[in-house]
Amino acid sequence: MSVLQTIDLKKYYGTEPDITRAFDCVNFSVDEGEEQAKKNDEQLTIEDGRIVE
Repeated sequence: MSVLQTIDLKKYYGTEPDITRAFDCVNFSVDEGEEQAKKNDEQLTIEDGRIVE
């Protein structure tokens, strides 16, 4: 079961013609219990829809 999902996520900065694309069309999902991040060299895990250390 996915607890977090993005589909075609985009983040742009600026205006035409000088747009900076931080990311474009990003698809991402995190399943419960999957380790996906680090904080101060610690692995973070998702349990019951919450990030735990």
